[in-house]
Formats: sequence, structure tokens, C-alpha cells
Amino acid sequence: MYVDSNGKLDFQALIESEYNNFPLPNALADQYMVAPFWDDLLPIQNTAQNVFWAVTGTAPHRRFVVEWRNVSRADGCTDSAAQITFQAVFTEGSTDILFDYADTTFGGPARCAAGDHGGSATVGIQTVAPIGTQFSYNRPVVADHMSIKFSLVP
Repeated sequence: MYVDSNGKLDFQALIESEYNNFPLPNALADQYMVAPFWDDLLPIQNTAQNVFWAVTGTAPHRRFVVEWRNVSRADGCTDSAAQITFQAVFTEGSTDILFDYADTTFGGPARCAAGDHGGSATVGIQTVAPIGTQFSYNRPVVADHMSIKFSLVP
């Protein structure tokens, strides 16, 4: 698994982080992609404004969590306080993938606020191109404190 700074996870070799999102499914997109909030994001290494991961619980009920915490929008957003927090959660022994959104409002100047609630993001998963499920593409429909669960069929 490759954690992308721009709000997605890739399951094949990540050559470069792709900040330009597009709709799913898409034959040009990486196969095996999980995109809780694919946008042009700006985590900062060695700060609280970064991407973090953890394994919680005990076997056979562990959860693998990847969290984009307090990340800003990179696309012309100059307000470092305009931040969002969200995560992708994988549960041991399950094909379910859970997206949890603590805060989806960047706020601040117009260039920041354009991304509020997923207004400039792709939210969804893609297994094998062109098979995927999209919740939203460049639509402000991802609310604060919202969760989305994808259940993959074996």
C-alpha cells in the first residue's frame, strides 16, 4: 500500500503523487485505488499537519487506519489554518473500507473554500480499471462527521 499525500491510497508502485483528481472508474487511474478525499492537498512532514497511520485493537479485530490530519489545500490556498481531517479504515477479516470525516471545511479565502466538503475532490474506490465506485466527484457533498462504508464483494 502506498499512501499518497493527496488523499488516496494506491496498491501498486506509486511513481509520483497525482494531485489532479478525476472521476471513477477511470481506465487511466491507478488500479486498486482507495480515495477518501483525492484533492491537491498539502501535508507538511514532521508537523501535526501530516498523514499518519496506526494499527488499533487486537487480533482478530484489528483496524488499520490512515489519517490525513489537519491538511491544507495546495491549489492556491495560502491560509495555513484552512485544514481538514479524514481517514480510511480497513478492518481485519473484512472487505469493508470505511471513510471517516472529522472536518471537511477548509474555509478561509475562496481558493481554499473551493474545496470545502469535497468541492474539488474525488471520493471512491477503484479495484480493476474500469471497475470502481464513486461517491462524488468535485461536488460539495462530504459533510463534517460523516462516514462512508464500501463493502467489496469477493
